[in-house]
Amino acid sequence: IDISFALLALAIVARYLGTRDFGRYAFIVAVGSLITPLVDMGLRRIVIREMAKDLDNAAKYLGSALFLRGVATVFLVLASIILILLSGSETINLIVLVVLSTIASAYEMVFTGVLNAFERMEYEIMITASRKLLHLVLLLLVVFMDLKLVGIIMVMLVSNVIGASFGYLISRKKFIVSKLKVSWNRCIALLKEAYPLGIYAFILVLFYRIDIFFLKYYRDIYEIGLYQAGSQFILMGNIIPMALVSSLFPLLSRFADMDKDRFTSVYKKTFLYLMILGLTIVLIILCLAENIVLLVYGRDFLDASSAMRILVWALLMVFFNILLSTILTAVNRQVFNAVAAAACLSINILMDIILIPTYGYIGACYATLISFLVLFFMTFYFVERFVVSINLMNLVWKPFISVMVPIFLFTIVKGSTVLFVIPFLTIYFVLLFWFKAISTDDVLHFKRIFMRG
Repeated sequence: IDISFALLALAIVARYLGTRDFGRYAFIVAVGSLITPLVDMGLRRIVIREMAKDLDNAAKYLGSALFLRGVATVFLVLASIILILLSGSETINLIVLVVLSTIASAYEMVFTGVLNAFERMEYEIMITASRKLLHLVLLLLVVFMDLKLVGIIMVMLVSNVIGASFGYLISRKKFIVSKLKVSWNRCIALLKEAYPLGIYAFILVLFYRIDIFFLKYYRDIYEIGLYQAGSQFILMGNIIPMALVSSLFPLLSRFADMDKDRFTSVYKKTFLYLMILGLTIVLIILCLAENIVLLVYGRDFLDASSAMRILVWALLMVFFNILLSTILTAVNRQVFNAVAAAACLSINILMDIILIPTYGYIGACYATLISFLVLFFMTFYFVERFVVSINLMNLVWKPFISVMVPIFLFTIVKGSTVLFVIPFLTIYFVLLFWFKAISTDDVLHFKRIFMRG
């Protein structure tokens, strides 16, 4: 649902704005989105983890989390007002609107976190679907009335405010009906646990957006538009592992304390399923990059297909990194997420400085891929060292060989057409079963996890 709505919204915005204005839109959203971790402060995952262990005190956790959110909101709103008063720039005003939109989104994340802790994801789906549908309807209205970029940004703000309102009503009416309580000791404890995740989230957002800033400095808005068209598929692809892993997070948090064997089993199975699913997406994007770009963005963005083919490998790393960072959080080792992300941000900046001046948006894509590879190896090392050890090669070689055969055939055929997808996917899945990488039981198990997510 999330991906379908996101694709439709992306198509509407990109086709309406065109390559250059889409690049400007990407830059404004990139600047504004840096505020998100300052509002969230890493609280969502910590609140879910602690609330899942102690549902009887859910009102205290929610009350304390909302209080901390409120303090951050006051400072950010005051800063936004000062920026508007001091600057007459339209770009600054639009960035402020994006900031307010991210604040509203952060509140929705708190309330959907309650639903995660109670393992009632169907309500989260309902909230998300309602917000996304409203977003699409309002976007169409913006296009019809020709309200330009400011209209698109306003749609983000309105839909996020309504999404947060829905989240509040459902979480308070269905799950936490008692009076919310704020505990100073609990606030301090939450902040102490959450701040490494907050730092990690800020670094990760900067990690995702830093290429846009370097492209603006070294190249131009046009290349930002092409890069953003490709990188948006990474951001949308995040939805899949985040949904699946988030649905398992309460279980992982409980098993981490009570049942190490089941914890390890869930970790290994989830890693395998994410790899198989991620490689499926890699194969589809490699075969259909041009077709997808033409369908979603239009002919003006056709050069973005090269970026998409590079970044889809980074998306595979994202699948793993989301699981690994969640594992570290489940066992109170979230500080290592921040360490790994900081190191990889430094590598990304270095790669951008080396590659972007010469290779433009393609250089930015390779810089992103290299950085995500390093992030994977670092977080995997931390999980191996401090949490649980698994035989990585034994887990990944069968899916990897299975997908490399159709990819090799694709490089020989050298074409981008729907006709190649079905036979190549068939070869991939036949090899998976032939190598016994997965069984029919695995398919049924994955289906249960997928429906849960």
